[in-house]
Amino acid sequence: MQTLVRMTRALVVPLTLAALCRSVAAQNAGPTAARPLAGAMVRSVMMAYDAGNEQTTVTAWRARIGNDEAKRALLSGTLAVLAYRYDEAERHLQRAARDTADPTATYASVLLANLAASRSQYGEAIAQLQRQKPRLVRNGDVSALADLLINEAGLVLRTTGIEAANARLREAEALLPADDPWIRSRHACAVLQVRVRAATPIADSTWDRALGEAARVGPRVYADCLFARAQRVEASGRADRALTLFDTLATVQRRARLMNGLSATLQWQGSTLLSRSRYAEARVALEEALAAARTSHSRLSEAWATRELGRIAQRLGATTDSDALLLAARRIFVEAGDETGVLLADRVYAEGLLLRGQLARADSAFEGYRSRGERLDPTTSVAALVARADIARQQRRHEAGHQLLDTASTLAALRGMTGWNAEIRYQRGTLLLSSGEYRGAVAPWDTLLRATRAPRGPGRFELLARRAEAVAARGDLDAAWQHINTGLREFDRYRASLSRREDLLASLQDRAFDWDRDLGLTTLVSYFALNNRAAEALAIAEWRRVRAREQVALQRGALSVDATRRVRVAVVAGDSGEVDPIRLPALARTRIAPSHAVVSFIVGHGGEPTTAFVLTRDTLVSVALVAIDSVANDINRFSALLQGGRLSESLAQRLGSALLAPLLQRLPSHITRLVIVPDGELHRLPFAALTHPAGGPLLAHYELAIAPSVEDALGGVSAAPRRNSNARSVVLGAPSQMPVIPGSTERFGALPGARSEARAVATQLAGATLLDGRNATHDRLVRAIGDGGQVLHVATHAVADPESFARNGLAIQASAGADGLFTLDHLSAQPLPFDLVVFSTCSSGDGVLLVGQSLHGLVATALDAGARGVVATRWRVEDATMGALVAPMYEAIAGGDDVVTALHRVRVQAMRSGASPALWANLEYFGDPSLRLRLETRQPSAWARLTGAVRRWLPW
Repeated sequence: MQTLVRMTRALVVPLTLAALCRSVAAQNAGPTAARPLAGAMVRSVMMAYDAGNEQTTVTAWRARIGNDEAKRALLSGTLAVLAYRYDEAERHLQRAARDTADPTATYASVLLANLAASRSQYGEAIAQLQRQKPRLVRNGDVSALADLLINEAGLVLRTTGIEAANARLREAEALLPADDPWIRSRHACAVLQVRVRAATPIADSTWDRALGEAARVGPRVYADCLFARAQRVEASGRADRALTLFDTLATVQRRARLMNGLSATLQWQGSTLLSRSRYAEARVALEEALAAARTSHSRLSEAWATRELGRIAQRLGATTDSDALLLAARRIFVEAGDETGVLLADRVYAEGLLLRGQLARADSAFEGYRSRGERLDPTTSVAALVARADIARQQRRHEAGHQLLDTASTLAALRGMTGWNAEIRYQRGTLLLSSGEYRGAVAPWDTLLRATRAPRGPGRFELLARRAEAVAARGDLDAAWQHINTGLREFDRYRASLSRREDLLASLQDRAFDWDRDLGLTTLVSYFALNNRAAEALAIAEWRRVRAREQVALQRGALSVDATRRVRVAVVAGDSGEVDPIRLPALARTRIAPSHAVVSFIVGHGGEPTTAFVLTRDTLVSVALVAIDSVANDINRFSALLQGGRLSESLAQRLGSALLAPLLQRLPSHITRLVIVPDGELHRLPFAALTHPAGGPLLAHYELAIAPSVEDALGGVSAAPRRNSNARSVVLGAPSQMPVIPGSTERFGALPGARSEARAVATQLAGATLLDGRNATHDRLVRAIGDGGQVLHVATHAVADPESFARNGLAIQASAGADGLFTLDHLSAQPLPFDLVVFSTCSSGDGVLLVGQSLHGLVATALDAGARGVVATRWRVEDATMGALVAPMYEAIAGGDDVVTALHRVRVQAMRSGASPALWANLEYFGDPSLRLRLETRQPSAWARLTGAVRRWLPW
C-alpha cells in the first residue's frame, strides 16, 4: 500500500504542478509568450551571447528596464555568468535576489543555483533550484519552470541516478509550452542524454530530428545534443566517427564561447584518444580541457581532465603518479557529490589493480563499481564484466569466466553496445586457451580475422599472436612460426605506413583486446626454446624487446607534450624490420669478440616461464628458467640487503642457482665478459653479487655490462649522430642552494663531497667545463649538453622514483623559470651527443618499470637521447665515496681500457680491498659494451689538491 501511495504521488505531483503553473500564467498574462520580463531578459541575453552580439542586446535591455535596480543587477549578473566572471556575477545576482516578492528575485536565485553547480556545489545547487519551484509557479513562467527541471535532471543524473533524472524530465515534459521551440528542443536533448547514459537504443532518425531542431534554436542546445550523440557513437564502438563529432562540437563551442562545455568535450575526446592509445593527441586535448576548465572556473571539469591524466600514468606503469592524480580527482568528485565521477574514478583504479596483478582486489573493485554503475551509468557494466572474466581466467576459474562473458554479451546486445562484440569473442578465446581447449580457442579468433571489418594493426597482431600460441601448444611449431612471423611482419608493415609519431605510438601501446601487455609472447618463446629452436625463440624475444624500447621512447615523448611544444625523442630501432631467425647469430659471428657472450632474458607474469639465451660468436643456446613470480620477492630482499651493506650468501646462492647456473654451464671456458640483457624485474637484480657455481660473486669471474637489447649488445644499434667529435667533457656538480625534494616541503641535503668530486673530475679531464654552485643552472646545462663531447659527468642529487614519471631528475641551481630539478623531459628535450655519461649520484640506474618490461629512468633517457654508454648506480651512495672510484676509472680509460674493463677494474679492486657490497655491487655500466674513448687526463698540481680540499668545506 505504501508503495502504491508513493507511485501515485509520483504521477500526480508533476501534473498538479503543471496545471497550477499554467493556471497562474493564464491569470497573469494569457499566453506563455508573455512570461515575466525578467525571464524573457535572461533568455534573450543568453541567446545573444551565444550568437556573439550580446553587447547590442544588453544595451537594448538597459534602455527598456530603465532604473529598475533589481533588473539591472540581474542583467549584469547574467552577462557575468555567461562570461565566467563568477565572483562578479554572484555580487550582482545577490542584489537582484534581495526582494523575494519581486519575480526578478526568482530568476536571480535560479542563476545563483546554476552558479553553484558550475562551482561543483551540486547539493547546494539542487536545494536552491527546489526552493525556486513555488516562486516560478506564482510567476506563471511555464518555460522557466521546465528549464529549471531540466537543469535539476542533469544534476541528479550525476548525484542520484538515472531514475531520478527521468522523474524530473517527466515533470518538465508536462510543462512544455507549444510555442517555445527552445525549451522543447532542450528537453528533447536532455532526454537523449539520459537515454545514452542508460544505454537505451536510439534510432538514427530520432537523433537527426533532435539535432536539426537544436541547430535551429541555437549553439548552446545544439552543443548539448551533439555531445550526447558523440558519446553514443563512441559507446557503440565507432571511435573514429566519435572523434570527428567531437572535433565538430569543439568548433561550435569555441565559436559560441561555451568554455565549460568545451572542457567536457575535450575531456571526452582525450578519453577516446587514450582508449585508442593515441597518447600525444590525448595529452594535448586534456591540457586544452584543463585550460578551458580554468577559464570557466570549473573544478569539476579540472577533476575530469585530471582523471584522464591519471589513466595515462597508470597505463605506462607510474603507479604513484596515477594514484595521486586519481585521488585528487576523486576527492573533488566526492566534495561535489558527483557520484558518476566517483564511479568512473573507481573504475580506473580497478583497472590499475588488474594491470598490477592484484587480482582479488581488482575483482572486488570491479564488482562494487558495477553494482553502482547499473544505477548511475549502465554502459560501464559490460566493461566490468569483461574485466572480471579476464580475472577469472588468470585465477583458473574458467567456468565463472564464461558465465561473466555470457552476461556481458547479453547486456551489450540489449544496450546496442556492438563495439564490445569483438572484445568478448577475443576473451572467449583466451579462456579456452587457458583451459587447454586449443582448437576451440582458435574459432572465435578466426571469426574476427575473417570479419568484414577485421581488426588492423595491433588488433590483428594480437589475434595472430594468440593463434600462434594455441597452435604451438598443440605441438605444431612450424604452423606457429608461420602465424607469429606473419603477425610480426604485418605489424611492422602497418607501422611503416604510419607517418605521424602519435600513430606510431598508438600501434605500440595498449592492447586492442588483451589485458596482458606481453600478449603471451613469453609463453610462445618458451615453446620454441624447449623444442631446440632457439633461433626462432630469440628472434621473437628480440622483436618484442626492440619494439618495447621504441614504445618507451615514444611514451616519453607523449608524456612531455603540452599545448605549445613537443619534445623531440631519439627512437632507437633495429638493423632491419625483418623477423629473421638467422640474423642475430650471423651478426654475432662478425661483431662479438671471441671472449665475450651475450646473456638475454625474457620474463612473463602469472606463472609464465622465463627463458634465457646465451649467444657467443659460435653458439646460441636457450635455457628454461623458473617463473619470475617465484623469485621476485627474493630479488627485492637481496637488493635491499645489499643496499644496507649486507651480502646474503643464502639469497645470492639461491638466485644464482635459479637464474645463472643453468646458463653458465653452457658457456665456453674462455669467456671473460658477459653482456646481460635483462627483462622485467631482472632490471633490478644486481647480477654482480650473485654467487658463481665455482664460488664467490659473479663479478670475480667476469667483466659485466648491461645492454638494453641484443641489438645493442652486438653493436647493431647506432648511436644518435654526433654534431661534432670534440674531446671536451662537461662536469655537473651540486648547486649552491639545494632545491626542494619533489613531493616534499624539505630541501635536498648539502653535498660537499660531490662538489669536491666534481671539481676533481673537472681538473682530471682535459678540456672539461665545470658547472657547479651558482653556475649549475638549467640554461647553462642545456647549452653545455648541446655542444656535446666525450664525457658528461654528473655529481649531484638524483631522483629516481620507481613509481613516478614526474619525480625523476637531477638537482640543479634554481633560476628564473627553472625550479631546480632537471627532469627526464628536460634531458630528452634535445640530443645528448656524449660518448659516456657518468651519473655519480644516488639510484640513477632505477626508474619506473614500464609495461613492455622496460625501465624508464635516467639511464634509458640518456641512451635514447644519444649517449653510447652510461655508468650509473642501483641505489643510494654516501657523499664523498664516489670520487675515489671514478678517478681511477678515468685513468684506466685514458690508459687504453675500454669503459667496461675500466669500471670492472675499479669494482674488483673495491671488492678485494674489503669495501662494502653496497659500493661495488652498486655501480653498473649500461649501453654499448665496446665503447672506448680517447680520453686525456692530467694530474692535479699540489696547489690544486690543496685548494680542492679547502673548497670541500666552503658553503658556496
